[in-house]
Amino acid sequence: MQEFDNKCMVAHGWSLSNQTSPSQPNPKVEQLKSAAEERKSCVRAVRGESVYRPLLPHLSDVDTGRFSIAQLADDNLPTSAESKLLVPYLDEALRCADKFVATASQIAPPVGSIFAQQLSETQSIALELIKRQISWGKEAERQQAVLDETKTKLSEVHL
Repeated sequence: MQEFDNKCMVAHGWSLSNQTSPSQPNPKVEQLKSAAEERKSCVRAVRGESVYRPLLPHLSDVDTGRFSIAQLADDNLPTSAESKLLVPYLDEALRCADKFVATASQIAPPVGSIFAQQLSETQSIALELIKRQISWGKEAERQQAVLDETKTKLSEVHL
């Protein structure tokens, strides 16, 4: 069962090494998975608000954090309306991320630190997008790189 859980974590974009025996689930890993599911649910609720519908084609998959090839290839800058809409959207979505980082930091400080760094980097990228300094595709590409770097760091954490 633990092997399956670890595969699920990998499929959802992150994994952690487990120092308990394969037959016993690591409580910290289970708590982190639960916190991650809460974050995804929170983000889905924000994205479900009709006002944010124009942004949906540009956003990553909530479950995997990945972008489609079409999104990565999009060389359009956000319109002025999209840029203005990103501000309240990101404010709401960041509340979900902030809560997750705080919870992860309590459960496993090294994990929380990795996610705090990821959040800082993604916020910087988002600000460039809001300022219309980068295209949707460049933002997706850079966010994807941050996600990949985060996965690598998480794979080195032993709980």
